[in-house]
Amino acid sequence: KPTFPQKSLPLYEKDIELLQFPVNLEFLEAEFFLWGALGHGLDVVEPELPKGGPPPIGAQKANLDLLTKNIITEFAYQEVGHLRFICIYSFLLY
Repeated sequence: KPTFPQKSLPLYEKDIELLQFPVNLEFLEAEFFLWGALGHGLDVVEPELPKGGPPPIGAQKANLDLLTKNIITEFAYQEVGHLRFICIYSFLLY
């Protein structure tokens, strides 16, 4: 569990609305890279992030050479890290 400062700034409703688009974009990117490189999405890698939402329709693993697969896998895990940060520190999804 992360520790929080004793005094924190409030998170206003308008702030949450402004952050919702980037959060959705991070979900899209994470799902895209995970499915392309590994053949599965956030529901397998980090099941608490999508909170049981519907899986993508038509997503499938790409036919990639080893180097490209490794690069896309790194992109995927980077996006998962972005989502973890946003979810934990902004309280949008938890």
